Amino acid sequence: RQGNLRAVEIVEEEQDEEEEEEQQQQQQEEEEDYYAEFAEQDPPSEEEDEVDAPFVEAQVVDGNLNEAPQQNV
Repeated sequence: RQGNLRAVEIVEEEQDEEEEEEQQQQQQEEEEDYYAEFAEQDPPSEEEDEVDAPFVEAQVVDGNLNEAPQQNV
């Protein structure tokens, strides 16, 4: 009789795992839909990339990105 109870528990655990997987998959699909919809509303513009570029170039000019600038006192 106890063996039957264990079999029922195993079946219930498998059902719970399947439900969790379905919920995760549904949540992932909802997130993908949300981001796809968001991307359609506001496509990235090239101007934003151009605004960021000078800052990146200014960092590379020094060449020592890992060190803080030295100040002579």
